[in-house]
Amino acid sequence: MKFNPYTLAGRTVRGYGVELTPGKLRFKFIKGKIEDLRAYRDTLELGTNYVPTYARKMTGVSFGFGSRSTYFDLYGVKSEDTLDSLNGEKILEDYSRKSNTVLGSTFSLKISKNIRLRSNFGASFQTENLDSYGENTIVGSNSLTNNLVEANLSSTFTYAGDVALNYSSKLFSLNTKVKYIQPYFQPLTVAYVNTDIINYTIGGSTSFFKHRLNLMGSVGVQKNNLTGNKLSTSNNLILNLIANFKLSKGLSGTVNYTNFTQDYEARIIQINDLYTYAITSNVKAFSLRYSFGRGDNRYNTTFRIGQNDFVTIDDSEEELGAYDSWNSSINIALNNKEQNFRLSTSLTYRKYDRQSNSTSNYGIRINGNKGFFDDLIKLNVNTGYAFNDLNGYREGRTWRIGIVASYKLNDKSNLSLRLNHISRNSSVRSDFSEYRTGLQYLYSF
Repeated sequence: MKFNPYTLAGRTVRGYGVELTPGKLRFKFIKGKIEDLRAYRDTLELGTNYVPTYARKMTGVSFGFGSRSTYFDLYGVKSEDTLDSLNGEKILEDYSRKSNTVLGSTFSLKISKNIRLRSNFGASFQTENLDSYGENTIVGSNSLTNNLVEANLSSTFTYAGDVALNYSSKLFSLNTKVKYIQPYFQPLTVAYVNTDIINYTIGGSTSFFKHRLNLMGSVGVQKNNLTGNKLSTSNNLILNLIANFKLSKGLSGTVNYTNFTQDYEARIIQINDLYTYAITSNVKAFSLRYSFGRGDNRYNTTFRIGQNDFVTIDDSEEELGAYDSWNSSINIALNNKEQNFRLSTSLTYRKYDRQSNSTSNYGIRINGNKGFFDDLIKLNVNTGYAFNDLNGYREGRTWRIGIVASYKLNDKSNLSLRLNHISRNSSVRSDFSEYRTGLQYLYSF
């Protein structure tokens, strides 16, 4: 569940929530725990020492009203580290308990048929160390305000926001955006924010040759050192471009270039068979697709090559380092709608260059989907086998297999079962095998 980019975004909440949209009113509520990034480790990352952390509890609420084009929402999110997960004792001084209260808003206003104004805002009151020396100053004198904010000398108040103006028509679209983020604006309930910046961008989209060539992009400038406390100030060029082209009825392609990402959102990314929080920037990609049909069968072939820079997030949720990634793939797929059947296979190659080493993996993946009894039962089977190299030498192999089976109970509910197995052998680390399973019941009304 997302609020806006400055209040609750990019975080997985283990708990419960509800979202209601009666008429033009909008209401969201979510409560649970969020992961401290210091503690996040996937079981594939063998030999990792787990860092003890506090339980980070959070509560979020949102009120709003409006339609799809014109709306206004208010957000409030409270998060706090508690001692109950550590038997009421404080751990190492390096790991302090934190608390955070974030208030924010989002609005969209349709000024005319073609013009729309949008804005996001967030204000964060954060206490870095709830156990700092000296007596804490409690803000408020009743139980309600005591539960909202707790302050001491380690507390800070920061804010961030953006405003965008968009124009769209059948022939083209234009948009402008200004984003301002104060230094040290890092709410606990937002995975990552690139702080101490102001961005000015302008962009748009258009098409040529009866939509055979479609262009989308933006250009702008980013300025940092907003307070003037740094030794130097830089002005960075922002450039994003996506071009889709269609050469014939079955042949099309895409070119993508991005040297800067305006909206960072950390997510789990697989790097060298490991999973880590990371953001992506500096994207260069090219893909070419060819499709044709014979009878009830439809064939699709896709070739893709690209280069990405991954920036991982450390325990203070700041940029840690970049992984230069090169990736390529060839995918061939067969689709038969009459038989409710789809089969695809792909050859993949990925390489990650770090300062300390270079890793790569390459192999084959196969994926099959089949529906039975008018899609009453659906079955998906996927498998993959890859070789893993370290600094140009064979390091190991990885084999994956997954099965997903779903059963349509009625028009409103569905039951599905997921099974996964991962097996890896390595010459530089212990061999590894893991089974995962999940059961899901979905009810729509």
